Amino acid sequence: MKYEFTGEEKDNGEDVTLRQIRRLSDGALGGWIQKESNLSQEGESWVSGSAIISGHSKIYGNAKISGNAKISGNAKITGTATVSDDATVSGNATVSGDARIFRVLRDES
Repeated sequence: MKYEFTGEEKDNGEDVTLRQIRRLSDGALGGWIQKESNLSQEGESWVSGSAIISGHSKIYGNAKISGNAKISGNAKITGTATVSDDATVSGNATVSGDARIFRVLRDES
């Protein structure tokens, strides 16, 4: 096993309980997942910051989710892909390989 649940829980506003994780190798707090099947116990995949993984989505391989990213639905994130900042991946989307998904905020002034 590479992570455990910390015992901290929160509601995502859609009647889904999210549980915070902690990496066993160094005790680092991770992000929030709905259930163990959202984040593989194998590989280097990780969820950090305030990132949320819910639904039937799955993070595996060496993928990294961070910041305020939200992964939901049936989305799959794999390979060395990263999803960060305020990015959202949902539905049946697949992000793989070396893909980088993030939200760029533009100055509209």
